[in-house]
Amino acid sequence: MRTKRQLLTACSLLLLVLLLFMTAGCDQQQPPAPGKTPPAAQQPAPAEKPVAKERTYVLYRADAKAGKLVAEAVKRPDSDQPEKRALELLLSEPPADARLYSVMPKDVRLLGLTIRDKVAYADFSKELKTNALGGAAYELLLVNGVVNTLTEFKSVERVQFLVNGRAIATINGHLDLTEPVARDESMIKRP
Repeated sequence: MRTKRQLLTACSLLLLVLLLFMTAGCDQQQPPAPGKTPPAAQQPAPAEKPVAKERTYVLYRADAKAGKLVAEAVKRPDSDQPEKRALELLLSEPPADARLYSVMPKDVRLLGLTIRDKVAYADFSKELKTNALGGAAYELLLVNGVVNTLTEFKSVERVQFLVNGRAIATINGHLDLTEPVARDESMIKRP
């Protein structure tokens, strides 16, 4: 009885090993014959990932010592709305250079940007006015930081400031913003 059981176990193990060897190569494909290419469905897909295009955005930051604006170039993924992306970067990213500071008030959001006839209508949240630091020099830097950033694009020559969809007369009483504002080169610090 014992030998019968041992013989049955040995045969079962041998059969199992034989089945494993037979099925081990079933999943592999045969290499194509010389001179023949495998069908497209069987060719492995290329491992390359599409490279996102980058764009250099020029943002205008304030120089604490001179009270002027300094152009800061940043590389970021390209956008189908580069003017809007530049303003979003001006609002959200701190300057890379520690000697510069952001011209934008805290918590201000861009609600929209429309460009018509080379005029950019930049619509900001109420924090543009309520969180502005005050003073004529600050207001000059803020307005010209936005205007000079947007006029880096050929599509924009002037900027109309809006808050919650409405044109504003001023931010804190020092500059007249009732008309679109043009680029002011005199506000830019030259090397």
